[in-house]
Amino acid sequence: MPFARRQSSSDIYHITTRGSGRQIVFEDDDDRRELLRILDEGLEANDVGLLAWCLMDNHFHMVAEGDADDIPRLMHRVNSTYARVFNHRHDRVGHLFQGRYLRLPVEDDGYLLTLVPYVHRNPERAGLSPTNAYPWSSYHEVMEGCGRVDVERLLDLFGGWDGFEEAHAGQGPPPAPGTVRQRDVQPEALLEMARSLLGGTDPKEVKAMARGERDLALATLRKGGMTVRSIERLTGVSRGVVSRASLG
Repeated sequence: MPFARRQSSSDIYHITTRGSGRQIVFEDDDDRRELLRILDEGLEANDVGLLAWCLMDNHFHMVAEGDADDIPRLMHRVNSTYARVFNHRHDRVGHLFQGRYLRLPVEDDGYLLTLVPYVHRNPERAGLSPTNAYPWSSYHEVMEGCGRVDVERLLDLFGGWDGFEEAHAGQGPPPAPGTVRQRDVQPEALLEMARSLLGGTDPKEVKAMARGERDLALATLRKGGMTVRSIERLTGVSRGVVSRASLG
């Protein structure tokens, strides 16, 4: 099964949708509100639960729970409907998103405890805003005790509001390149970052994957902010192969 379509035994997935050619997919707050409106309709129409979300300028993240049929139906509805609305509103034509969405399996609560803060801290890692001040993520839904995410489940997972806040205070994968040099990051932290980006898969498994699946995994690591040198060290795949896969 292709890497990006591997089934999760927990039915929980980290979903990412990116703009084609890294183009902006949210020009303003009205666009963001429209995406969330469409998402709300899709959640209501499909048996899918939401555990986290974050809207950036040229992509968005979700952590969603649903079976192998409901997740694709939700994402097809969200991406296709939003693309039509965006194109009409901004007088443009053509594909808005970069191929199909990326769907990575979340297999256990330990990884979920890392993933939720990782999603919420995207604006902070990008230098846009502190996590607790960014208005376009589910962080505030949890802290306010209501919203489209399953607040009760998340608070139970993190052991309450204090545990939730503590998990978002600098925990999780290391900062993206540009804030620190990756050669100064502890190997354990880089390994955690790679596992987070690969949906819990050990990066050492990448080398043995079929070529297409391997290249997708390598590209995912590069798009997640890891250097070619770090990927080579963690996966055992040569720099040349990593670089070519990143350009694919």
